[in-house]
Amino acid sequence: MLYVANWKMNPPSLNDAKRLLKNIRTGINTGVKDKKTQIIICPPAIFLTKLGRPSSLIKFGIQNIGSKERGAFTGEISVLMAADANVEYCLVNHSERKLYFNETTRDANQKIKLCLEKRITPIFCIGESQKQFKKGKTKPALENQLKQGLKDIGIMNIKKVILAYEPLWAISSQKGAKAENPDQILGINILIRKILFGLYDQKIARETKILYGGSVAPKNAALYVKNKSIDGFLIGSASLNSFSFLNIIKNCQKN
Repeated sequence: MLYVANWKMNPPSLNDAKRLLKNIRTGINTGVKDKKTQIIICPPAIFLTKLGRPSSLIKFGIQNIGSKERGAFTGEISVLMAADANVEYCLVNHSERKLYFNETTRDANQKIKLCLEKRITPIFCIGESQKQFKKGKTKPALENQLKQGLKDIGIMNIKKVILAYEPLWAISSQKGAKAENPDQILGINILIRKILFGLYDQKIARETKILYGGSVAPKNAALYVKNKSIDGFLIGSASLNSFSFLNIIKNCQKN
């Protein structure tokens, strides 16, 4: 199981980030028994080189890179810089990048290609809006994102891409009622694999890792593990509390 912690624009200081990571490391060393568990921490980029080196259990990811390898792009972080900072994973096409920064799936396609060139594993986020969900447009929305985002990504490179399904209708929901329906997520997981089968082949459709990110919390994470509908989680706010983050992992291990 993969557990990706997206800290977003948190915590406010390096000391806070070090403390949070230390608490997670301590909890992992004492409470994680499953050798197949892999944790990926995605802190603010400014902290990446100061949080120590990755370990066999905890790797580092970056929340975003620029769509160009280098150049006069004020404020951007290049894939070369990410690779130099011992980054092994990169979030691509996150819903907040699309919502607040007007990034497109075509931008995501360029970023995925850059990551693959530098041997960084892209975590390609896909998901439908609340409007698309209510109108029953989930399939065409996901199909369009996968076709555009994976354009010209060949059969060998797609094996190195991780998908993260993050439905906008479930993100940051207070009660998480919709996000706690494992059968619904299982159905969408199957849908994504069918789309991959059409784009590639049965082996790719079966073996591609698909994470779930929709208000993941200790109380609902184990529900998805029971029906084996996902390969891990993309965790937002719950990853900023070491107790909650570790409980997600422990609850999943129990099931």
